[in-house]
Amino acid sequence: MWAPDPARWPARLETLHFGHMTPRRPQPLIQRARRTLLRAVGLALLGVLVGVPASAEPDEPSSASESTPQRAVRLAWTGGSGGVDAGTYVFTMHERLGKGGAPELASVRSSYAWFSQGDWLVSAEDHQLASTLRLLRGERPKCITSRPATLLRSPDELLIFDGSAPSWAAFWPAERLERARWQCVQGDLTAELIGPADASPQDITWELKSWETRLSLTWTLESPSTEGEAPAGIRGEKIPVIGRPRGDGPRRAQQLLDLVQEGVIYVDAGRFIAGLSATRDDQLSEHRATGLELLRKLKPAALAPGHEELAGGAKALLHEAPDLPWVASNWRTTDEELKIPHSRVHRADTPRGAVHIAFLGAIDPALHRAIPLLSSEDITLSDPVRGVQEEIDRLRARDQPLDLVVVLSTASPAVLGRLRTELRGADLILGDPSDSLERAAAVEIAIDDRQRSSRPLAFPGDPALLAEVVLAAGGGLEGMYVLPQPVELSTPPQPEILEAVTQTRAERFPELDRPLIPAPVGPAGSTLSDSAFARLVCEAIRDHTKADVVFIPELPRGATIPGELSALLTARRLRVPDHLEVHRIPGDRMRRLLDQLYSSPITHCGTTLGQATPRIGAREIEPDRIYRLVTTDRQRQATELGSLLQTARQPSAFDQQGFTPLRDTDGRPRTLRSVAISALQDLRSEYEEGLLTELLARRSAPAPPRWMLRLRNLSVRIEGFQGADDPAYSQVPETLATSPSSFTIGSAADMSLHYDEERVHWDLRLRHAYTRLRTADIIQETADDLRFSSSLTLPGLTTPSFFGLAARPFGEGLLDSEWTPIVTPAGETLPRQLDLSFTLGLAAVPKGILRTLRIGLIGMQDLSRTDKVPNLGTRVEVETNVAFGPGLRWLTQLHATAYANTPDQDARDLRFRALLDSRVAMPLFRGLDMSFYGNLFAFQGRVPETSAARYSFTLGASLDARGILILNR
Repeated sequence: MWAPDPARWPARLETLHFGHMTPRRPQPLIQRARRTLLRAVGLALLGVLVGVPASAEPDEPSSASESTPQRAVRLAWTGGSGGVDAGTYVFTMHERLGKGGAPELASVRSSYAWFSQGDWLVSAEDHQLASTLRLLRGERPKCITSRPATLLRSPDELLIFDGSAPSWAAFWPAERLERARWQCVQGDLTAELIGPADASPQDITWELKSWETRLSLTWTLESPSTEGEAPAGIRGEKIPVIGRPRGDGPRRAQQLLDLVQEGVIYVDAGRFIAGLSATRDDQLSEHRATGLELLRKLKPAALAPGHEELAGGAKALLHEAPDLPWVASNWRTTDEELKIPHSRVHRADTPRGAVHIAFLGAIDPALHRAIPLLSSEDITLSDPVRGVQEEIDRLRARDQPLDLVVVLSTASPAVLGRLRTELRGADLILGDPSDSLERAAAVEIAIDDRQRSSRPLAFPGDPALLAEVVLAAGGGLEGMYVLPQPVELSTPPQPEILEAVTQTRAERFPELDRPLIPAPVGPAGSTLSDSAFARLVCEAIRDHTKADVVFIPELPRGATIPGELSALLTARRLRVPDHLEVHRIPGDRMRRLLDQLYSSPITHCGTTLGQATPRIGAREIEPDRIYRLVTTDRQRQATELGSLLQTARQPSAFDQQGFTPLRDTDGRPRTLRSVAISALQDLRSEYEEGLLTELLARRSAPAPPRWMLRLRNLSVRIEGFQGADDPAYSQVPETLATSPSSFTIGSAADMSLHYDEERVHWDLRLRHAYTRLRTADIIQETADDLRFSSSLTLPGLTTPSFFGLAARPFGEGLLDSEWTPIVTPAGETLPRQLDLSFTLGLAAVPKGILRTLRIGLIGMQDLSRTDKVPNLGTRVEVETNVAFGPGLRWLTQLHATAYANTPDQDARDLRFRALLDSRVAMPLFRGLDMSFYGNLFAFQGRVPETSAARYSFTLGASLDARGILILNR
C-alpha cells in the first residue's frame, strides 16, 4: 500500500483545526504512534510491578499498529468539476498597463481564434475562429519565414511579443520564453505559428483533433498618457494574450485516470458531467456522453448526482448511465425504474483484512425548484439531514461493522452547514462547492481520540483531492494526509477526451464567436459586473418581447473577461433551462403584485420595487390597462412569484391559464437564452457601441412620449319583447302573458385618445350613454348623454404631498350634449342640451384605490340659449377602483357640480347635479366584463319651484369591453 512520501510533501505542513479536533496543534502521526507505544510499554511494565494486568487499557488507546500504512486506504474525490469541457479563464495582466511607463489599453477583444498543442500556438492571420478551423482541417501549410518572438507566461495568461519583450514589461511578474514566430501559408489562408526556437513546424501533428481551443484576448495599445514623446510603434499595436485555463477538463481526466491506475478509490460528490448545452437551446450538453464514458473508466465506488447530472431529469440520467454507482440517501420515488440506492458499501482489501467504507449521497432539495422536471417524474427530495441520518443509523445497526462513513454532496452552503453540525455517525463530508484547498500544498490531520465520534470533517471537491485515510482500530478516522490535486497545464490532456471536446467546439463555436456586448463604459479592460449583465439581459428581453415588466431568475456567474463579450461567451453564461412566458396582469392588480415583491432579490426591469407608488416604465400604473409581464416557467414553478402571479393574473370564466408561452415562428417555446441573444444582436445593430449605455440607462430614464387609446367602457344592450296583447288574459298571474310588447335599446361608451410625456398629459375623450324604452303606448328615453372633452395636465408642476396625496394643475374643456331632444309628456320638444364648460383646478396623483380626484372652478355657457349669462361653479370628479375576490372589481365614479346664482336663472337651471355610478365587474374574457351596476342621479333647481332636491336611480347589468391600446409601442 501507498505511504506518504516525505519527498512529495513540503517541509512545512499546513494543519487544519476542525471543530471536533484537539485545540492544541496535533503531532504528526508517526510521533503520536511512537509516543503512544512508549506509554503502552510503560504501563505494561508498571502493571508487572504493581500487579495490574498488561491488557489494561491506557488513557489513550494504542494506535501504533493501526496507524501503519497497512490500515490506510487511498481515497480521491471530486465535486463540482463541471464536465470534460471545463476550464476557467482569469485575465489580470491588462491591469498593469498604463503604469510604470507601460502604454495604455485602448480596447480589448476576445475570441477562440488561437489553438495550442503543447508549446505550439497557431491562429489564422485574421484571428477569426472559422479561418483557423479551416486551416487546421486542411493540408499542412508551408511555413516559410520565421522571426524571433518573446512570450511572457503567467499562471493564467501568455503574452506574445514580436522580437524582444518591450522595456515597459521588464518588471512584470511573468516567465520570459524565447520563441520563434513563423508565417505559414495554406492556399488563400495565412497563419501565425509560434513555437520553440530550436524546433521545427514539422514536429507538430497537423490534425484538428490534436489541438486545443483557447480563449484569447487581443489588446490594442495606445501611447502612455504621460508627457513627452510616445514610444515608437505603440499606438494601435495589437498584442495577443492567450488564456491558460484553470481546471482544464481533458487534463483533469488524465490526472484522475492516473490516480485510479495506482489503485486509488475514486468517488464524486456531484456536478461531474456537463448539464445543459453551452450553445444549443433545449439540449443537454454535447459532452455528456464523453463525461459518462470517462466515469466508467474511472470505476468509481460511488457517485452522488448533482444539478448538472439531473439537468435533463432523473429518467434521462438513468437512461444514459444505469450502470454507474449512483447514490442518494434522501431520494424518494415510487417508480422502480427511478430508484437510486440510499448508500453503497465499498470493500477495500488490505494486508490486515478488508476495510468497509459506506458512501452516502445528500441531494439538495433546492433541485426541485431548479429542475421542476423532477417533480413531474415522481421524485421527492426529502430533508437531507434526516435522510442521511436515517441511512447512517440503519448501516450502523448492521452486523457488519463499518470502518468509515463518507457523505458525498455538492449542496448549498446552508445544507452543508446543517450536515456538518447535525449529522452523527459520519466521518467525512466531501464535495463542498463553496470551499477550496487550492492554495494549500498539503494538509495533515490528526484526530483527538476523545472526540472521535463528534461531527464529521468536511472537505471541498475542487480541485480534486487525494487523501491517505488512516483508520482507527475500532473504525473511524485516526488521521488523514490530504494532497490537493490542481490541474497543471504541464499534464498532457487525455487524447480521446481532447479530441471529443475539440471536435464538438469546432462544430458549435464558429457561429457564435463574434462581438455582441460592447465593452463597459470606463477604462479599457473594464469588466461587466454580474448585476449589470443581468440587467442588460433583462432589458434586452423586455425590448424584444415588448413587455412592460420582466422578471428573470438569477443567472450563473460568469468568468471575468475584460472588454467586450462575444455571443459565444454570452450564450455560455446564459446556460439556464428557462422558457419565457407572457402573463397579462390588470393594472389594478399589478400594484399589489409589485408591493408583495418589494423585498424579493429577483432580477427585474421595467419597474422599481419598493416604492410607495410603484411605477411601470417611469409611469403611474393604469388600473384599466392589461400589462404584459414576461417571466420564465422555472420562475413560475419554483419561486414565490408563481403563487403571486396566480392571484394577480386576470382570471376569467373562459381563460383559466392566464398566460401563454412565448413561441417562435414554428410554434416552439423560446428559451431565455435564445431571446436574449437575438435581442442583443438586434440592439447591437441599432446602437452599436452605445448598446450598454442605452439599455442600462433605461431604469432611470424618463418615460418616452406615448400615444394611447383608452377604452374604459363599451357596452351595447338590445332587447325586444312581443306580448300577447289580448285583454282576455289580463287576469293571468304571469308577466310574460300580461306585459305589453316592448323594445329596449341601450349603449354606453367611454373612450379617449391620450398623449403623455414627462411634463404634459393630454387627452381627447368621448363619453356616451343612451337607453330607449318603447312600448305600445309610449317611447321613453331613460338615458341620453353625449360628451366630448379635452383636458391638459401638467405633471411637471406636481405639488408636495399633503395628507399622502400630491396634486398637479389641470384644465378641461367639455361639450355636454345629447343625441335627441327631450319630448315632455305633453308633447313639447325642449331645446337640445348643448353646454360648453371650462374647468381649471388640481388633479391628485393616483394612489392606491384612488384613480381620479379632480377639484376645480368651472365656467359654463348654455349654447342652446346664447342670451343667458355664463354660469360659474365648482366641480368635483372622483373615480375609485377596488380589486377583490376572484377577479372582481368594484368601480365607482362621482361627477358633481354646484353652480352659483345668475340674474336670469329659471326653472331649467340647476343648483347642483351629481351622478354616482357604482358597478361590480367580473371578467368573462380578457377585456370583456359582465357588470352589475347602479346609477344615482341627485339634483336641485335654483328657483322656488325647483328648490326641493330630487333623485332618480337605475339598476342594470351589461357586458362591457375595456382595455388600453398603446399606439406607438
